[in-house]
Amino acid sequence: MFRKIASLFVALVVAAGVMVAVPANAATKISNGVACKKSGQSTKAGGTTYRCAKNPLVSSKKLTWLSVECLNTANIYVNTRKLLPSIKKSSDARVAEIDVDLKKAQADYAEFVATGPAKIAAIEPKLEEAKSNLAKLKADTANASKNAEAIKQWGLAVEGWQEALDNLGPTGKAKFEKAISRLQIFKSTAISQYTNSASNVSDALQMAKLICAKGF
Repeated sequence: MFRKIASLFVALVVAAGVMVAVPANAATKISNGVACKKSGQSTKAGGTTYRCAKNPLVSSKKLTWLSVECLNTANIYVNTRKLLPSIKKSSDARVAEIDVDLKKAQADYAEFVATGPAKIAAIEPKLEEAKSNLAKLKADTANASKNAEAIKQWGLAVEGWQEALDNLGPTGKAKFEKAISRLQIFKSTAISQYTNSASNVSDALQMAKLICAKGF
């Protein structure tokens, strides 16, 4: 009877040892989030290198095993996030500068549209007068040498009045519209400088969370 009890006791002890050993081994398996003690210590498990460190993605100062890939990705996220405030400040300052130029260009364009017809009406007679005087001087071939300087001056007057009319017409309108369009593009680019950076930070965070998932 004593032998049977002793054998049963030994069997129970062995079984208990097995039951305790399995969870103990499972608890010591190295993976993301498993507690460790020595900061900077490295080890390998399943072909992956882990380092004992604080997780950059959480506020806890607890040391845990984290894969090198996790730490690298998390640090990229942290570093890019730190740059966001300066990028936002730079982007806002540039947008403010462009807005000043854009408002001026739009105001000038509005004035151009409002006053253009009256200016054209005032310039057209002067252009016709200059053309007429130039034609008369050129026609006076007998006094070509004498009229050379006057022909030159009236020629310059014709060019100047014609340029003024062009700038008040479709050519000038196209210049204003092109300038406004360029400023709007510059503004959009300045805004996207921050929004793209913020999107990159968000993507980096999601990637870091994926790679740093507990147990991975």
